[in-house]
Amino acid sequence: MSTPARRIRVLVAEDSLTVRTLLLAILAEDDALEVVGTAFDGHEAVRKTRELKPDVVTMDIQMPGCDGFEATRRIMSENPTPIVIVSGHADVKEAAFSMRALQDGALAVLARPSVGAASS
Repeated sequence: MSTPARRIRVLVAEDSLTVRTLLLAILAEDDALEVVGTAFDGHEAVRKTRELKPDVVTMDIQMPGCDGFEATRRIMSENPTPIVIVSGHADVKEAAFSMRALQDGALAVLARPSVGAASS
């Protein structure tokens, strides 16, 4: 009898309830992923990364208080964890935006999925 594969633990940092709900629905479709928590802003993302010890964090950039760039820097300095920037920011496809996120410690930068993405 084989041992079940360990699921990848994900923390979703996104201030928009609509987008957070969409991301949660998309992630729930993959049995290899387990969402262990959500964060409304960068401060909460830093705290929950420390407490929940996820395998990966999805991070929005534009959040109240502490933005995704600052949260990424803090997480990478305090509790290094792979971070994937998922942003609807208009500059997400521009090299300078991506380079800044990568320099801050992000693993990848992805455009936010469209509203119809979870229903396909």
